[in-house]
Amino acid sequence: QGLLYIFTRMGYVFVFDIQSGAAVFRAKAADAPIFAAAPHEGSGGVLALTAKTGTLLLTTLDKSNVVSYISSKLGNTALAMSLAGRLGLAGADDLYAADFNAKLSAGDIAGAAGVAAKSPGDVLRNAETIARLQA
Repeated sequence: QGLLYIFTRMGYVFVFDIQSGAAVFRAKAADAPIFAAAPHEGSGGVLALTAKTGTLLLTTLDKSNVVSYISSKLGNTALAMSLAGRLGLAGADDLYAADFNAKLSAGDIAGAAGVAAKSPGDVLRNAETIARLQA
C-alpha cells in the first residue's frame, strides 16, 4: 500500500509514506516491547506481538479519516492528495477541486489537467471538467 510501519522496543508505532518518506502517524501501541510483526493482508495493516504479555495487536490506518487527518492535523495537503490518489482513499475531493481551480485560474491548463488525471474517482474526471479545460 505504500506505507511503512515501524515498531520500536518501547512499544511505539510509526507509519511513513514510502514514496515521500513523510511521517503519517505515530503513537504508543503497547506498554510492552514489540517482539515480532507481520503484514496483515486483509486489512492492509500489520499484526504485532508483544514480548512480555503475548498480546496480539492489529495496527492499521482508518482509511475513511486518514486524508483529513493528514491535511488538517499534519498540515500536509500534498501528502494527503498523493495518498488519496495512490491508494484510492476518500476525503480528498475538496483538496483536488481547490488545486484544480487554483491551477486553472492561474492559466496552468496542463497542471489543471494533471490534477484532474490524478484525482481519485470521478471528482474531476467528468464532462464538466473537460468543458472547463476547453474553455
